[in-house]
Amino acid sequence: MRAIVRTQKALKADPALATAIGNRLFPPEEASPISSLVARDAPFYDAMVTSGAVDGSNKFAKASGLIAEPAPYERLVASQFRPIWNGWRRAYFFTGAAGLSMGLGGAAGGAAG
Repeated sequence: MRAIVRTQKALKADPALATAIGNRLFPPEEASPISSLVARDAPFYDAMVTSGAVDGSNKFAKASGLIAEPAPYERLVASQFRPIWNGWRRAYFFTGAAGLSMGLGGAAGGAAG
């Protein structure tokens, strides 16, 4: 999760970083637009997965016949990483049990979305 958040921040700050990776993975004609696409989409990069997003995915999957019943948010999302999504690294890693009781998540008691 931390790597995703760091990568999103780096790409927001410098979308041209995506070009180097694109050049290694794709033919030149396909790699050339990558940095402009990243620059366009970067404002929407967010590691947080909301309960609304899960609800929408469940509705789509059910309507498409991919699932019989919706999967609960807690089963699909590692909510113990919520502090990282929100930039609360210090609160999460340094509050211990107090952080859990404050609803900041954690492996033992991850708060629901």
